[in-house]
Formats: sequence, structure tokens, C-alpha cells
Amino acid sequence: MVNDINIMLSDGGESSTNAQAAQIASAIGHQISTLTYPGSGLDDAAEHRYELDMEHLKEANRYLMRANKSMHRSWPRRQLSADNALRRDSWIARWSHQVYMFGLFTQDASLLKINTDMAWAAQMYVDRFLYDQEPWELCELYLFDMKSESWWQWKQQWQRIESVAAPYGVYTVMGQDKLTNAGKSALRDLFAISQ
Repeated sequence: MVNDINIMLSDGGESSTNAQAAQIASAIGHQISTLTYPGSGLDDAAEHRYELDMEHLKEANRYLMRANKSMHRSWPRRQLSADNALRRDSWIARWSHQVYMFGLFTQDASLLKINTDMAWAAQMYVDRFLYDQEPWELCELYLFDMKSESWWQWKQQWQRIESVAAPYGVYTVMGQDKLTNAGKSALRDLFAISQ
């Protein structure tokens, strides 16, 4: 018999939304696997902590360059710690089966129209289906928009959905640092459906 293990890929609590999600996920028995990078300053004692070496970080550059074509932002940004965090996020986006985001839509020129740096991870996740020939039916990118207070799913365009799929397998949760009350409630509810 094979045991199903749910694994949340974590940024080690660099974002408060990810830290809150990791705490809830751990409480319901999900394994938390933290990806770090040299100089991140994250706790070395974490049980499932994996530090990406410089070669892995350099490899992420091509995915960030590709994402930038759809995002119309600047890469690299000339801040080593911020750039390495995005490089780490590249690996999280490539290894996750589902990506859950908490934030706001924006009216910029990007394909996904997500604000803040979490847009990079979302774009790199979607690029797996756009460019790497992964089947679109496996794309599970969700955004809880804190303005409309509703869930949206990317299906080659954003579609409002009534309910969101529970996290399972390998997934991640990302979000802006300050969640609204509706965002906090949606985060708790996300994990309540997976119990």
C-alpha cells in the first residue's frame, strides 16, 4: 500500500501568507518542505529543508527570462537577495502540482495580471503549460482576489469559481504580506476542505 503524502513547498516563512499556510498545513498532517538558498538566513534546523546551490539558482534564470516576456517587468533586478528569492520560487513553481495565491489583480500589461512578486511564480507555473507541453487540464493555479473576495482559476484566462480544490500532493501557497479578513478566512477554509 502506498501512503499519500501531501507536501507543501515553503519559502521558509519569508512571506507571512506562506508562514500562516505552513502552520495550518502542518497542523493537519501535511509535510512542509522548505526551499532555501545561500544567504537566505533561514533556520538550518528545519526537518525538511533543502538549500538550492548556486548552479540550481543560475539554472532558474532562463525560466525567469522566459516569464519576463509575458510579464513585461525587469529581470534581473540587481538585488541579489530578491533575485535569489525569485530563483527559489522558480523551483517551487516547477515542482508544485497546485499553486494557491492570495492577492489582487492589477491592470498592467502582464498575461496573468497579478500584483506583487508572486506574479513571477504564477507566470513560471503557467509557462510549464504554455511552453513545456504539460497538458492544460493539469494546470491548477488559483488566486483568491481580496478585492472581489472570490476564488479564480487560470484556464488560459481567469475564471471565477464557486469553490476551490483542496490542496493535495505537492503544492504551494503564496500571497502578499497583508491579508484582508476575507483573505485570512479563505486561507483557513482552504485547509478545512482538505481534512
